[in-house]
Amino acid sequence: MDPRTPDEPSMPPDQTSIAVLAAKVAWLEGLHEDLIAGRRDWRAWNESLAGDDRQEVAIRESAEALAAARAEYDRLSGGSGSA
Repeated sequence: MDPRTPDEPSMPPDQTSIAVLAAKVAWLEGLHEDLIAGRRDWRAWNESLAGDDRQEVAIRESAEALAAARAEYDRLSGGSGSA
């Protein structure tokens, strides 16, 4: 058997992409909730943020990233609406 060929078939690329996006959505949800609750600070999102409103910027940017990841997940998964 060719050592480059896996013994078991891998997930189709679209299923792999959906799984990766689901994990990304879950990670972003946790990070965003922790930023809002104050359990994590802005450095967890972006260590290069500047200014006095870094926490608010991190919350806003993480919310935008989460919305984009959810939209991409919905697009690839057929619009199921949950990761």
